[in-house]
Amino acid sequence: ERSRKWKPSKDEPFNPDPVIAITSDGRFAALDPRFFGGELDDGETTKLNRMADEIAAEYKASAGNTYVDKEAGKPMPTKGGTQVVFYNLGFGAQSQKNRGFSARNALTTRLTAAGVKREHIAWFDDADTDAKKESVFKAMRQGQVRILIGSAKKMGTGVNVQNRLTALHY
Repeated sequence: ERSRKWKPSKDEPFNPDPVIAITSDGRFAALDPRFFGGELDDGETTKLNRMADEIAAEYKASAGNTYVDKEAGKPMPTKGGTQVVFYNLGFGAQSQKNRGFSARNALTTRLTAAGVKREHIAWFDDADTDAKKESVFKAMRQGQVRILIGSAKKMGTGVNVQNRLTALHY
């Protein structure tokens, strides 16, 4: 009822519509209850943890893959397939600030605990210049970085890293 009666005003710079707030909270809760200060019981899983487990499984399954350097026509020295992970919600600094939970830290911790080398994980948000972005793309193409994680908005176009790609996660 409050949502039906609510009308935006200049005094409310952010949308306080109750239905929007409920929907947003539901999207966060669907990812992980820790966005609301919750704790996980032993063995309890979340979408975030399931995603981490699937990424880690693919990382291990593609570890022995070899790839050919198209220019040299020879096998590349670094083995291993790559993965791209897209997200729309929950991994940005604002989500952590507002919700008190870092999905980025939780995902990185779960991946490394499952055997993924930390240096094989890159967060696209860290590449804040064109030169850094190209460096990440090059590292992915060469297999030095095997998991690239970023928002669909930022990585939706212009990411040329598919030559070793074994999986996309959204």
